[in-house]
Parts: sequence; structure tokens; C-alpha cells
Amino acid sequence: MLMTSFVVEMMFRTLYVLPWSVCKYSVTRACCCANGELIQNNLILLWQQEGVETEFSETSATDLKPPIKVLGLAWDSEKDLIYFDPKDLLNFMSRKTESKRFILSVVGRIFDPIGILGPFVIKLKCLLQDLWTLGVDWDSELPPKLRHKWQQWSSEAEGLTEIKIPRFYLGDVDQELSSVDIHCFSDASKSAYGTILYLRFVTCNNKIKTSFICSKSRVAPLKSLTLPRLELTAALLSARLAKQVSSCLKFNANIYYWTDSLISYYWIRGDSSAFKPYIKNRVQEIQLLSDPSQWGHCPGKDNPSDLISRGTSAVKLAQNELWWHGPPWLKLTPDHWPNRHRDILDSELCSEELEYRSSVHVAVTQQRESLVDINRFSSLKKLLKVTAWVF
Repeated sequence: MLMTSFVVEMMFRTLYVLPWSVCKYSVTRACCCANGELIQNNLILLWQQEGVETEFSETSATDLKPPIKVLGLAWDSEKDLIYFDPKDLLNFMSRKTESKRFILSVVGRIFDPIGILGPFVIKLKCLLQDLWTLGVDWDSELPPKLRHKWQQWSSEAEGLTEIKIPRFYLGDVDQELSSVDIHCFSDASKSAYGTILYLRFVTCNNKIKTSFICSKSRVAPLKSLTLPRLELTAALLSARLAKQVSSCLKFNANIYYWTDSLISYYWIRGDSSAFKPYIKNRVQEIQLLSDPSQWGHCPGKDNPSDLISRGTSAVKLAQNELWWHGPPWLKLTPDHWPNRHRDILDSELCSEELEYRSSVHVAVTQQRESLVDINRFSSLKKLLKVTAWVF
């Protein structure tokens, strides 16, 4: 059981932690949370135990301008929300420059350490990759098709102000927790692949809630890969990220992995040595970071990481419940989840896509010269005499 007093510590020792390196911090700024005075008193005690000097301030949180920065992200201390402040980015983009150099500068100005903007930013990264593929010079004009994509992305950037998430994982929960899970989803397309993690917790009165932890996205490599291979690469990214996140948490959590790729699911739960080197190496690492029994197959429509692989606008992302809280069945008991131990029929898979290692058997026949040429003897008796004399 996780005690309530431990909830406060958990809030500060997870990915949404405030920087402990701050020597002095206003308690009023930090304590405008949903749990009110109880949280404030616990934070003061916890900070004092950690040796952090605190001070009280009469300044109201609503008067704090510009927004407070926490690990590079803006923090609404009154509502205890983390959000991306696009003001500087929009001012920079107002130059209306359209070149590869400028787009690269825009990508570099987006600081998104936990991936809350993943499905929106990945569209710009894919655009930049297309520019490299076409060999467009740094300061040359963009091709018409790519110019349209850039202008569309630029017009959607203002919607970043709508994206906000609670800094506190557990929201307004002030009860003991009976269980905590981490659910990891991965997906891929020909353009990009990625993974997203959620925290699922159950209170003692069986109230179930989920919250966004983080996500990570990657542009698909220029070397053409089959979709099953990209799906497996996304699964590996999911296992690596889950390992990093679980090592940061100060409490035990069950980890579940989900993919909508039957072939990847088949590979991960199979014998890695039976497949070609590309598949073998990645399956071996996945099985080293996780247990195959932790993996399950889910429908594609319930996979939130599909948004990473295909991208979406900032406004749609802010309103997407699947992205922020996962599929609806995640808030239900495990008996409502997709069957995590389903058997895969051979008819569901293409044997060529499974990429089994080829077995080649080579038989070598060695011919030896005869020590005695029997054709040189006119009779068997003479052959036997010569053979006996030689040997």
C-alpha cells in the first residue's frame, strides 16, 4: 500500500519534479496545488528534510508574470499545470523565412523533454528529413509541396497554447493506492515511429485513473525498412524508455507493453535465434529489458502512439483524450483489457514477413584416387600378388 504521505514525495521525485538545485524557492509559488494546505505543509517539511531553504511570500500566484519555468517548461502554479509557452517561438517564426536553415532553427527552439508535443513536432521533423532527401540547399526556396506543409505547420503552431497537463501525476487523489502500473504503447509508419507511457493507479476504493508520463518519437531512417521492422524498432524504443522511467520512480510499478503489430508481437514472444540478424538483435534486447509475458497485442484504434507515427495538429492534440489518458479500457479492470496471451494463427501472418533465418545444409563428396589401378592387371591372381607385395 502506498501511504498518503508518500504521495507528496512521489510528486517531486518523478519526471515532473521541480529542480532540487534551487537553493531558495517561494513556498507560495509552489503550493498552489489541488490539495491545498495539506500539500503545502508536506512540501515545506519535505524541502526542509532535503536541506532546501524556503521562504514565504505574500505575492499571489496569479500576479506572477512571466510564467514560472520548471525544467525549461512553463508552470501554472495556481492550477499546477505544465504547458508549453510558444510566445518566443511564434516571435521567431514571424520572420516568415522559408528555408531549410530556418526550419532547422525552429526545430532547435522547441524544448519538449517529456514529449507532450510529440505528434505535432514529428510533422516538422519529417518535413526537415524530406528537405535533406531532396538535397535542398540551406538558403534555397522550398519546393512548392514542402512549402505548403511548412506554412500549414506554422499556422497550427498557435494552437500550442491549448496544450496543458497536470504536473502532479495523481491529480486530486488523496487516498491510499492499492496498485500502480505503467502502460507502454508503441507504433510505427513509413514516416516515423514512437512510444508513449501512462501511469495507471488504483485507489483502495477501486477508483482507477490514468495520466500521461512521457513519449518519445523518431523519424524513420532514410534506409528503407519494412513496416514490421519499424514496428519492432518502435517496440524496442518503448522497452528502453520504460526502463529509464522505472529507474526514476521511487515505488514499484507493474509494467505492461502494447503493440498493434501481430508480427512484432510474434517476434517478441518467440525464439530470437530463429530469425534474421536484424530481428534477432532487437528481439534479444527487448527480451533483456522486459519479459515476453509483459507484452500484449491491442487494436490499432486503441493505440495512442499511432498519433506519433502519423502526426496531428496542435489543436487536435490538445483535445485528444486518447493521447492524454490512453484507451478507455485502461480505466477498467484487467478482465476488460485485450487478451494479452492470445494465440496467433499461421493464417494471420505472412510467412515471408516473419524473416526466419535460412538453414543451408552443405554435403561435400571427396573423391580419392585409387592406390592400385585394377585395369592394368589381366587376372585377379596377379592383382592379389601385386597388392600383397605393395602393402
